[in-house]
Amino acid sequence: MTDEKKQEFVTRITNANRTELIVILYDMFAEYVDEAAEAYNDGGKGNDDSKAALDRASDVLNHLKGDLDFSQDKELCGRLYSIYAYCQELLAKTIYSGSFDSARDAQDLIRPLRDAFDQISETDKSGPMMENVPERVAGYTYGKAGVDETEIGNESNRGFFA
Repeated sequence: MTDEKKQEFVTRITNANRTELIVILYDMFAEYVDEAAEAYNDGGKGNDDSKAALDRASDVLNHLKGDLDFSQDKELCGRLYSIYAYCQELLAKTIYSGSFDSARDAQDLIRPLRDAFDQISETDKSGPMMENVPERVAGYTYGKAGVDETEIGNESNRGFFA
């Protein structure tokens, strides 16, 4: 994943509420699968880069499985857990079979879940999960062609008191 994409995810995470965090995890999963697809398309079928990207996608699914709260809705969480576990099996099959079709199948299973959580996140009016996060401003700087982000605010006390 490029540094710019990582920074984009960090910015989104710091400003996200609970349901937006789930959407971000789904987006990270898609990004890792796309990264693995690039490695496969470059003739690197089964190389270390593609395996690493698929491992990171599987880690995202582990995180999603760990975030399920079975005390809230046992049946729904059980179904989601099964989908995540099956997608992990598809990713493993991709690594060991050398065919990327299984990873695309996993991505096709996750995409509707992402869209559903995205719709739910639009109705979630809770605030961001993280507090004491500096505000970020993006804009063009003189003499540069790219966009730079700058933190504003003089928050020197962002940690814990001992």
